[in-house]
Amino acid sequence: MTPDGTGPRTSHPADARRRGLLARADAAGHRPAVGTSATEGRLVITIGALTFAFLAVTFQLTSLEWGGLIGAAATLVLLAALPFLARARRDHERVHPRGYRRRWAAAAVWAVVVAGLGAYLWRSGLVDVAAPVWLTTAVALAAVAPLLALGAWLVRSAR
Repeated sequence: MTPDGTGPRTSHPADARRRGLLARADAAGHRPAVGTSATEGRLVITIGALTFAFLAVTFQLTSLEWGGLIGAAATLVLLAALPFLARARRDHERVHPRGYRRRWAAAAVWAVVVAGLGAYLWRSGLVDVAAPVWLTTAVALAAVAPLLALGAWLVRSAR
């Protein structure tokens, strides 16, 4: 019966409060974060692109005539630029959308695993695997693809 005694009760009064609270929380979870920085997203994409270039060159060093010098130059460029890009990203960091830390961690772990596999196959000398340039480039791109997607997600969230 309803509280006024006129008919059957369809649900408990507390259910309506819970349903309303859960509906509000669910709707709030899908709302884009206000104040997300597009510049931070572009810097994440730049970091991913720099890492891609470094990995693509590194995976092909054994097939290059001046591989040692090219590898040293690529490493110096990466080590010189990465701290500045990371600092600039940190300076432009603002509100992040829900799930940002989880995606950042997943992108980082994925990059380490794929780059480690590529380094094992093409740089360690333990496995004699000659691979074409397109394959090593594809593996380098696969390593940084989640990071590039994260940067694009931040840029899109800022709009």
